Amino acid sequence: AHHLFSAGGVDWLVVNLGFWQPPPPEALTWADGLIKAHPDRHVIIGQHSLIWGSGNWTAEGQVTWNALRDNENVKLMLCGHRIDDEHGHRVDLFDDRQVHTIMINYQDWEDTNGWNGGDGYLHLAEVSHQGRRAAFTTWSPWLQQHSPHPRGEFTINLGNPGDVTTDGVVDVLDILAVIYAWGSCEGCIEDTDLSMSVGVDDLLL
Repeated sequence: AHHLFSAGGVDWLVVNLGFWQPPPPEALTWADGLIKAHPDRHVIIGQHSLIWGSGNWTAEGQVTWNALRDNENVKLMLCGHRIDDEHGHRVDLFDDRQVHTIMINYQDWEDTNGWNGGDGYLHLAEVSHQGRRAAFTTWSPWLQQHSPHPRGEFTINLGNPGDVTTDGVVDVLDILAVIYAWGSCEGCIEDTDLSMSVGVDDLLL
């Protein structure tokens, strides 16, 4: 399935793939053609299994990444399924651009309420800065509360490597941001204006 929507002045395409081990070639050919038919849309790929909690690719995730990574408008890949950890995250660089892959699965997590099959926790993403930044939070409509999990909230940069100010341009402001962060707290700082962690490793010029 796929979905088209526009938000925040940005056009998006969501491509949902099924649960295969590995995905069949015809499914990946369909997804690749769909993405290439919408070159001006930012793309989110959803698949049941992509990465482990460690951030390593699953077998089916590696196949999907290899098949679709040449599409420069792919910004984000999302999955669940794995129960080795509640959260997983990796960032891949391909042709001087970065793609985030995020896994969330609370089904085996025991919080202060004990084990309740995940308590209905959902990952919510608020995208801003013309699609260049995404702030994630985890919310349960069942409990009417945010997740107390230490990795339940975080922010990622969907822009180009080095664009730590998420303004769409890699320039001296990014250099100053990293220098400030590096000198202030041993390589990282929680910047209240940007709501993101900035480290020297973010500046890949």
